Amino acid sequence: MKRNSLFFVLIVFQIVALLTIAGSNYATLQYGERLLLKTEPIDPRDLFHGDYVILNYDISSLSLSLWEGEDKFESREKVYVVLQKKDKYYDAIGIYPDKPDVDDGKVVLKGKAQYEHAGTVFIDYGIERYYVEEGTGKSIEKQRELTDVVVRVAPWGQVAIEALVINK
Repeated sequence: MKRNSLFFVLIVFQIVALLTIAGSNYATLQYGERLLLKTEPIDPRDLFHGDYVILNYDISSLSLSLWEGEDKFESREKVYVVLQKKDKYYDAIGIYPDKPDVDDGKVVLKGKAQYEHAGTVFIDYGIERYYVEEGTGKSIEKQRELTDVVVRVAPWGQVAIEALVINK
């Protein structure tokens, strides 16, 4: 009897965990602030997952002069990038070691600083891969100068890609 109870608890725990992950992504897409980011996709292929495009955002490589930390910048650390809308896109205006409080019109993205080279910081936000319909990756790559990405940033900091936009 005790063994059956433990099995039941494990099954319920797994279901709750999966629903929490799915619910979190759904809530981000429903309630997150909508941002338009400039990107340039390239088309790789994954045998297990199919076609996807790697998204190289303008905000993925930033000048070290935007660093607002007191200590020296360290590679592989968690960073917070403050974005502000300029024209139709959001651009980075600061990189912080801790989450800053921001005014209206500004958004904070959490990322991981990969490394710094020649005064440029390279940051990974966890939204650099977008899976596309089988066989469409190459056509997206050919239009890369016309491609933008719409992302949603939830108030609690989670970010999700809403859509890939080809401007014609």
